[in-house]
Amino acid sequence: MKVRSRDERARPACQLEDVIARSRAAQACYEAEGSQLRYDRAAQAVAWAIMEPARNAALAELAVETTGLGNVDDKIIKNHRKTLGLMRDIMDAVTYGVMSDDPETGITEIARPLGVVGAIVHRPTRWRPPRTISSTR
Repeated sequence: MKVRSRDERARPACQLEDVIARSRAAQACYEAEGSQLRYDRAAQAVAWAIMEPARNAALAELAVETTGLGNVDDKIIKNHRKTLGLMRDIMDAVTYGVMSDDPETGITEIARPLGVVGAIVHRPTRWRPPRTISSTR
């Protein structure tokens, strides 16, 4: 087994930190001119990009390859349906600005982006059936 150096072990963390830093910088630029319409259009653009057939297939293949779960054809259908469902669910949702204002209590609810969202996906080892060892006696 090859032992990796400290620099080699640190490389993925540095790459992740770089992605997060770039994401936060992009978010700051985006928020500077934020509006409900701008965020709605961004969500729609992402949805259409995910549903574009070639990209949907590539994402499905990546998901199956990365996780070892499911199959590509089912993932393509799932990506399409879940994206349409999510867009339907958030179509009229207030996701930026004043959500509600109650003059009696003086409480105003304001929505704004929280920040960079990321996830770590567990990659299970693929189960392999045991090799059959046959012996004749």
